[in-house]
Amino acid sequence: MHTGTARRILILSADTGKTYHSVTDALTEQLNLMNVPFDLLDALKMSPETANALARWGKSMLYRRVSRLLGRGFSITEANAAKRLYRLCAIGADALHKALSQGDYSAVICPHVYSGMMMTEVRRRYGETPPFYFVATDYSCPIGLSEMEADGCFIPHRMLLGDFVRCGIGADRLYACGIPVRACFAAPHGKKTELRQELSLPTDGALVVLRAGNLMAPVKTAKKIRELSKALPADTVLAILCGQDDKLRSELLPLASDRVRVLSFEVPVERYLFAADLVIGKPRGVPVTEAMVCGLPAVLYRELPGTEARNLAFLTERSAAVGATDWKEIARDVRDLLADPAAREELTRIVADLVIPDAAEQICRTVCRSVPKP
Repeated sequence: MHTGTARRILILSADTGKTYHSVTDALTEQLNLMNVPFDLLDALKMSPETANALARWGKSMLYRRVSRLLGRGFSITEANAAKRLYRLCAIGADALHKALSQGDYSAVICPHVYSGMMMTEVRRRYGETPPFYFVATDYSCPIGLSEMEADGCFIPHRMLLGDFVRCGIGADRLYACGIPVRACFAAPHGKKTELRQELSLPTDGALVVLRAGNLMAPVKTAKKIRELSKALPADTVLAILCGQDDKLRSELLPLASDRVRVLSFEVPVERYLFAADLVIGKPRGVPVTEAMVCGLPAVLYRELPGTEARNLAFLTERSAAVGATDWKEIARDVRDLLADPAAREELTRIVADLVIPDAAEQICRTVCRSVPKP
């Protein structure tokens, strides 16, 4: 965190998991490179009451019902859910206003809909606030975007402009800058053979990375991954990235062998992606974008409706990824892609045209240009 007399940027996150750590890391990394003073605050830590209310919301029947409906078009149920979500976020407005009053912020960046809603309520309740900007981290509009009054909204791609306008954001406030990922995912990492040697991986055969954190219940995952590893070519290494899910990792450790590696969140994810031939994962905005920035073909498995379904539709409709509906289909698609280098090269070419590797830089420069100088 930077401090001093200069006016600062506030990155107002909401710690709901590793995805949002990745986004805030990308933004803070870029602001450091630009020598822009900033503070990083977690909106949920400022208001435990808000955090508890949102946790209960995530387990409610209404939330689950909305998740099932998402992707079928905006509905009355979704509109009601957005208003309820806004009321929960508004609980933290007083605490946020106090934090804003203590800082001389020239702008606020909100990489989560929760923090964007809290900023909206502060503005409604107290009047003037620093200009604030929402960063969309999925290839679809999140629940509650219609309730937000951000001065600007950064979206993953220009082809989503129409969707965000329909969600209530004026076209003049939309910036198609991409989803921010850390610079290490775009940096050159050398030849795959050398990377695999550095990572103590076999250099023969193919390397498939499975991003398994939060994929599904650990016991079911262990069974499915065992079946998947048996279905892959004998010379294929399956590297399983478990994220911060220690329970999942403990369930998968008995599967470990020369051809199945079970890894924790501490490993350098980007190096495994650069060393790999393809990745398997869920269609979540940030992890998918990290793989795409690395130029890695992806087989995506949709477990949940809603945001994941819309992410998957956006990517597969543009032939930027292969979508699978069950684990047998995952194994078949992976085998087919490993046997067809031309198909993998075509996926890589399409991904390169779709992704925006310097999204974090574009976002930070846009914010800095839009605010008055001290």
